[in-house]
Amino acid sequence: MTIEVDRRALATLRVGLPDADEDKGLAVRRNRLHNHDGFFGEVNTIEGKLRLIDHVLKDDKALADRVVREALGVVMGDAVAQQKTMTWYMLALDGGRTPCIGLPGTPIKVPAVALMTEALARGEPVKARDMFDDLCRMVDEWKAELQASSTGRA
Repeated sequence: MTIEVDRRALATLRVGLPDADEDKGLAVRRNRLHNHDGFFGEVNTIEGKLRLIDHVLKDDKALADRVVREALGVVMGDAVAQQKTMTWYMLALDGGRTPCIGLPGTPIKVPAVALMTEALARGEPVKARDMFDDLCRMVDEWKAELQASSTGRA
């Protein structure tokens, strides 16, 4: 799986905190996975979130549901946000708003929901740990680039 994000384009988009309805939408999607049939693991830890994602990814019937595919992205975003101390934002995009996680005080924004749903739509094999590691690595690289450019080493 290859994760490609146009960092410059993301950095230019308007970003805001989720409003009450958007927060509710994220919670509905999160709960949709937390209550998935046959999963009895812990969902408050990063490892628990990744096990939940892998569990649902094995359920072809569940993957046919758009809300479930979006929920996978929300839970992936939760895991990365937990690891990297990020928070949920909404990006203004194509006349609407789409969820992303971001590092406060920086232009770093990761559209985890869109990345997950697009990978699934392309039929790419998705493994939770691999996607998580790729997203964390992407955040670290972007952060290092920002730090280098702010000190004149870019």
